[in-house]
Amino acid sequence: MFCSGLLALGACDKDESLGEVESETQGESESQGESESESQGESGSDSDSDGNCAADAMICPDGTAVGRSGPDCTFEPCPGETDGGDTGGGDTGGETDGETLCPPDKGYAEPAACPSEGDGSPYVIDPGCHGVCDLENPDCGDGFTCMPVEINPCICDEGEDCCAACAAGSMLCVPTFTGDACDAFADAEFSSVEEYECGISKKGPVLCNWSITFSAAGEYLWMYSDIGQGGGFACKDGVVSIDNDPSLNISYDPESGVLTWDGVEYVQ
Repeated sequence: MFCSGLLALGACDKDESLGEVESETQGESESQGESESESQGESGSDSDSDGNCAADAMICPDGTAVGRSGPDCTFEPCPGETDGGDTGGGDTGGETDGETLCPPDKGYAEPAACPSEGDGSPYVIDPGCHGVCDLENPDCGDGFTCMPVEINPCICDEGEDCCAACAAGSMLCVPTFTGDACDAFADAEFSSVEEYECGISKKGPVLCNWSITFSAAGEYLWMYSDIGQGGGFACKDGVVSIDNDPSLNISYDPESGVLTWDGVEYVQ
């Protein structure tokens, strides 16, 4: 149906399209004998399974429209859904099985195909099931941290570059520690190698070592100058990301044990 195709592109008004569907359905009902005869002449036994299905459409969560088919005239599965083992097509590609196996409180997500460039170390997710969270009330559970991440806004077939929009922001629950290189950040405190200004006294600037404290629960506290900044963090393969300033440049060298945070070197 022409309007069903437009529904998938968001070009049809939903109420108008449903009105057209009802009109077409009534027309088909009045000329059922003629349509059955034509269907038998054109498609033989297929007319019993698909030829008599109503021409209405169901709007999927992603905005696409699907029609009825099969002997029971049930709606075809939406993109990303399965119907008796069928992947249902759509934009889920080779990762459809991972998506359909996600529990109700999680959704399938992939890392951004072309993430935004910058000096920071944003957390990069692995393809799979992830729970959505809120920084004000993370509720991610033990061993997980709520982090801002960039995800692929559409799921493509493996090796296919099909997304015009490269990245979309999302808040997801991610593992607090991933990989052996992150063991150094569980309940650890780092101090700056050199002393820096920590305030002003009557005699002038006061120098001290700046510090960064990490907890096994995924919280950090950064004390620099006379300022303190805290929040959540996650470490993946030695790369540290923080939830409230993903643009901050953070790197860690497990061989030397040096943590470079905003251009300042720290050691445990």
